[in-house]
Amino acid sequence: MHMSAKGTVVPARTIGAKCKCQLKYFELIGDDKIRKIFEEFNRIGDKQKQDIYLAGLIIPRTVARRRSRAETGKEKETSFKYKVRVNGQEYPVCKNAMWAIHGITKFRVENIAKSLIFYPNPILCSNRTCEVDT
Repeated sequence: MHMSAKGTVVPARTIGAKCKCQLKYFELIGDDKIRKIFEEFNRIGDKQKQDIYLAGLIIPRTVARRRSRAETGKEKETSFKYKVRVNGQEYPVCKNAMWAIHGITKFRVENIAKSLIFYPNPILCSNRTCEVDT
């Protein structure tokens, strides 16, 4: 546990629940490797550096095939592929496994993914000033 900037007690980050998709990514990767990914991610410490690390594991793709829908609405223009990296080896995962393995919220992963649409290179931002990290 730790104290937030507002002075509230925040519980320690933990690995989330296993994803329920058919590909069973948690079983594919294994508990030992998932624990190692989680521990290495937490060692990064700084949130901005963690976000840059996560951005490197999210791959934006243009939608290859559009299907007609009954409702007319805004069409999805980008989809995302997610992966995790351990011991130099990469494993494809679903979005739910991505946030669960790293012990972060789905909202954080979605924000990083959306930012990759507009800024394909990872961005370092602090106090409204941004620098492109190359």
